[in-house]
Amino acid sequence: MTIRSIAAATVCTLVLFCTTLIPATSHAEDALRDYVVGGFSMQGYLNMAYGFQHFSNDPITEVAGDNSTGGVMGEWLPTTNNGTVPNPGESFAQAFIPFMELDMMKRFGERARLRADLFFGRTNSGSAIPAAQVDHAYLAVTLNEEHNIEVVLGRMGMLAGFEPYEPYFNDTISYSILWRAVISAGSPTGIMISGDVNEDLTLYFYVANGFVNDSIFKGNTLPGFANTIKYTWGSDAKPSALVITPFISPDSGGNSPLSMGIDAYTAWWLSERFELGLEGTYQRINANARTGGANTNYFAGLLNLHWEPTPRWYTVLKYCYANQTDVGNGVMNLTGAKQQIHEMSLGFGHYLADTVKFKGEGRFDIIDPAAGSSQWIVGAAIGMNVAF
Repeated sequence: MTIRSIAAATVCTLVLFCTTLIPATSHAEDALRDYVVGGFSMQGYLNMAYGFQHFSNDPITEVAGDNSTGGVMGEWLPTTNNGTVPNPGESFAQAFIPFMELDMMKRFGERARLRADLFFGRTNSGSAIPAAQVDHAYLAVTLNEEHNIEVVLGRMGMLAGFEPYEPYFNDTISYSILWRAVISAGSPTGIMISGDVNEDLTLYFYVANGFVNDSIFKGNTLPGFANTIKYTWGSDAKPSALVITPFISPDSGGNSPLSMGIDAYTAWWLSERFELGLEGTYQRINANARTGGANTNYFAGLLNLHWEPTPRWYTVLKYCYANQTDVGNGVMNLTGAKQQIHEMSLGFGHYLADTVKFKGEGRFDIIDPAAGSSQWIVGAAIGMNVAF
């Protein structure tokens, strides 16, 4: 019996077992509640997954900005932590613990709060991080309550990108190349000022070290700048949103060359059961004269179709596309090569309890480099996301 048939049989068995479980309650993401004592609150998330993935017999050219390869399990394979790229034709059938997240917040009165989001992982169990990491850490102060004017200082998440920051809220088990390659702006370290124009429109302004490469080792003295326009409409239970984020920042070293880009997405509830997700993003990183390279443009897009046949079940169809137009600017190479990438996923989600979500996903990737043969990656995974 081949490893492929063993993996397929295992996945099918686990899917049949989990789908026979009777959910304790209905789908209720708003059932998440912080543990609060004396202004201190805490909540967390745990991700677990099991899957199978196979690479075609062609040279692998996709290594994203976070060192991950493509496919449904590409974020947790060895390349993410130790740079070991899988061999052409290699297969994987393994269980993974992507990471555990612990979010802690302390309030100081009604207008100030301190927050830290910690990630915990284990390299030998396929975690996306090696051990422990402070992912977000910031102080937020409300200056004006009427217009919700707030100042945030530290490392924070941005609104750019359709896929949510916590995997618990992501429809699929895997993340797209838009997220993994940081083609849309990522999590910066700096300062943010936000405020409500009205109940539907909010503006955000950022000044940070960088929006693609969040590091103090770039040797630059010029900060990066970004702003976000967020417009919401619809019901309070399932609001729709349009989010636009342009940015410019010194991410490659020194004060030049600058990276610049814009990301726009919508999460649009067309009905109580159907959500349309669309994202388009563009980024340009000019050539670095000190290290060589070429002016490189990145174009990417995402389509996410989410349908809920019942409050406890959903299905999702996702397609993602990315195009890197040259070999990189000599410092940053966000997808791994001059190439086009196609990612196609079909999945489902089932709420076993208010804060326990079971997911399944099948994914097929095609990577078409400008030099060399095209590659494909096929795989399927099941996962459990727990919020506590």
